[in-house]
Amino acid sequence: MKLFNKNKIFLSFILLFLACPLILYCNDIDYVLRSGDKIQLTYIDIDQNQNLIEKTDIFTLRRDGTISHAILGNLKISDLTANEAEALLFREMEKYFTNPSLSIILLEKNSINVLLYGAVNNSGIIKTTPKIRIVEFLLSEGKLKSEADLTNIQIIKDNGEKYLFNLPNYLYKNETENNISLDNGDKVIIPSYADRNFTNIVSDDYILKFGNTLKVSIYENSEGLNAEKNTDVLTLDNEGYVYHNMIGKMHIGGMTILAAEQLVQTMAATYIKDPVAQINLVSVNTRNVYIFGEVKNPGYHPLQGSVRLAEFIAKSAGGMKDDANIKKIQVTRKDGAKHLFNFEDFLFERKDNGNILLEDGDRIIVPSKNIGLSYRIANAFRRYYWILQFLTTTISLYILIETVK
Repeated sequence: MKLFNKNKIFLSFILLFLACPLILYCNDIDYVLRSGDKIQLTYIDIDQNQNLIEKTDIFTLRRDGTISHAILGNLKISDLTANEAEALLFREMEKYFTNPSLSIILLEKNSINVLLYGAVNNSGIIKTTPKIRIVEFLLSEGKLKSEADLTNIQIIKDNGEKYLFNLPNYLYKNETENNISLDNGDKVIIPSYADRNFTNIVSDDYILKFGNTLKVSIYENSEGLNAEKNTDVLTLDNEGYVYHNMIGKMHIGGMTILAAEQLVQTMAATYIKDPVAQINLVSVNTRNVYIFGEVKNPGYHPLQGSVRLAEFIAKSAGGMKDDANIKKIQVTRKDGAKHLFNFEDFLFERKDNGNILLEDGDRIIVPSKNIGLSYRIANAFRRYYWILQFLTTTISLYILIETVK
């Protein structure tokens, strides 16, 4: 229905301009609408007497990103900027009006609350974008102090899970580990260099024991606090050993933290001139996983947090040996359930479905690729060993008797 003449069109623009003169400029032009955002839609309609009237509706984008309009019905406008959403609604309005006039104003962005604490100038509850990653959060929301230790940032999820994040390694080495997205109720704690043990669990005279999860940092003393650190998160096995990426296998179980630091510092002198070692206890208790076969650090390993199979093999197990059959890694659960994992497909084909989260009591077997057809045939006939031996003996006796005759 062609309802608007030229005069009414001109009038509609005047009314719209008077209705919202400055508020349009307050909108973030590049902001992409998402579920939970609240918008105001203003457009020109006509009443029963063919008079121009301005109508204003307020919508909150549903979970699926749609709004429900009286004339246009259900429309999805999430993942669009306000300008793009206006263009979409304009095209829909053209089905009913000649040269329609409308505008969209973003009234309220959907947000989450994150607790920021530590070496920042703005400690407290920070409103931020849902699913924002920790790097984006720190660089856009955090007002960091000069003494902030950005290598030891702790994220505590609302469900209790804990993560450590190293911002310099992310920025300069492109290490994306634990650059997780934040949810409502999460806590971000930024320690200072003065915080000796930022988790405040123990002091230097704590005796290290099986199941402890440690953060071991090594750096050159002459470079000071701003030195680039070689940092690993390690767990003590049942014999008191940990496996460090640079130093290798170390026995520190039964030592105090201070004594363990001195030992690590001495061992690190082989690789770094004038080294400094720092050990922080991240967690006292953990779960247990067993790994056997062609890995550099087989045996019993405590497990901290949510760890996937590939990550565990690469870190806690020290990596695989050259003759490991990476296509047929097997995990056996407590209930007897078995999972096969093809590490080659995971690396080169990006097939992640077999890279399961590990559970307490899991047993991981990394077989050798030297186990070929002959071994499998021999293994298959092993159960029939006594029958084969009996048949062989019987045939030998028969041949001997026939020969005597």
